[in-house]
Amino acid sequence: MIQLLGSGRSNASVRIQKNKIIKTYFDHSSAEKRFNNELDIYLFANENKLSYIPKLISYDREKRQLVIKNVGTDLQKYLSKNKKKSLKDFLPEIKKIYDDFISHKVYHNDLRKKNVLYNKKNNKLYLIDFENSGPRYLDSDHEDLVKMVKNIKKTYKRTKLGSKRIKRKRKSKRKSKRKSKRTRK
Repeated sequence: MIQLLGSGRSNASVRIQKNKIIKTYFDHSSAEKRFNNELDIYLFANENKLSYIPKLISYDREKRQLVIKNVGTDLQKYLSKNKKKSLKDFLPEIKKIYDDFISHKVYHNDLRKKNVLYNKKNNKLYLIDFENSGPRYLDSDHEDLVKMVKNIKKTYKRTKLGSKRIKRKRKSKRKSKRKSKRTRK
């Protein structure tokens, strides 16, 4: 199945196939810069073994075309079809990826649900669409995703089991305090 996506503000066409995503930049004043920027990030990710960025299969500088491995469905589509999951379920992992990306002194600058792919089979997230990435933070954060990620505490990951453990610890502390008070009297 081939799915054609529009030519948003990047002036590029995106064709999604089963195993690959083909992105071709149109002739436009900023097309070469955006193409080179995105290519640089994919090459950097390959060189530094960043597992949260899909593999660059091939590229053509003359055609301004990138071919990357299709590793999943974008979060925007996934969440619209799967009502049992919410964005909050993915925020801790997005934060981990975002923080690691920044640790390499690179900002995504277009972090949105459609630029995060989810592979349900291996329960893994990937970042895509790096045409605006760079060493300075310039994200307009239209979806407040960067804001949400920044507000997550490192200990955010509380599952039902984790919450129960916390409650048990609190109860046991209360019991031990009561015992110590009784022994003092």
